[in-house]
Amino acid sequence: MINWSKIKYGIVPTLVILVYLPTFLWMKYRFLENESNYSHGFLVPIISLFLIWKMKDELKEIPVSSLPNGLILFCIGLLIHLVSRCFLIDFASGFSLILVIFGLSLYLFGKNITQKLIFPIGFLVFMIPLPDVLTLFLTFHLKMFATYWSTIAINLLGIPAVMEGARINLPNDFLEIGAPCSGIRSLITLLALGSLYAYFSPISFSKKIILFLLTIPIALLSNIVRLVFLALVTYVYGQKAATDEPGHSIAGLLVYIVALAGLGACGRVLTWQKKKEVENGE
Repeated sequence: MINWSKIKYGIVPTLVILVYLPTFLWMKYRFLENESNYSHGFLVPIISLFLIWKMKDELKEIPVSSLPNGLILFCIGLLIHLVSRCFLIDFASGFSLILVIFGLSLYLFGKNITQKLIFPIGFLVFMIPLPDVLTLFLTFHLKMFATYWSTIAINLLGIPAVMEGARINLPNDFLEIGAPCSGIRSLITLLALGSLYAYFSPISFSKKIILFLLTIPIALLSNIVRLVFLALVTYVYGQKAATDEPGHSIAGLLVYIVALAGLGACGRVLTWQKKKEVENGE
């Protein structure tokens, strides 16, 4: 006798994958395009699955109890997907996938298991590319922000520098700040890393949120450090040394070194505060 209650655990997710196939192909294209801000996108679902696998023993202890109301969220997500596909709004289709997965989890596994899966499922948001209009808007403003503060930092180092649009004029040369140097790519990647770091940090939920939000100023500061480094290379060795290899790659690596060090420092401070609270009996 066929056990349809078990078969649905395979059939329903398979149908969802088929329905969302055009969206997955769009994501793949965005991940692989030149100067992509989402080249990390392939890793996101792998990390999400790893997080679920890591808690497999804990999940086995929770009774499965289907929640029919999950179908409402599931259907809302599918409706958003269908409308998005009709109007070719790919990013909205991508975000609807998160709703569909949450609804599917509630329906198949129940509230208690889904609560445990909130972060692994929510983490998938970091693989969904933002719409081009928003990306261009953020890129422009981040570029101007980074140029402004980098110019101030260079002047504080004793080197006369003048900001002219998205260009830093130095006494003997200039550094043009292009879209790749706006910092949006590192910001998106670091937000994903920051969320993981906050998730695993042994601190309260409110402090996890604080640690995650601190990723934004840390990422912005890291990009400014990169631009100051490139400006110094330009000032000493010329523009070609800053824009060619290995100077440009070293500057890119510097962003993540500074950012991860900053996140680590903030995490240690918040963890130390928790230990002090425990010691004081608060």
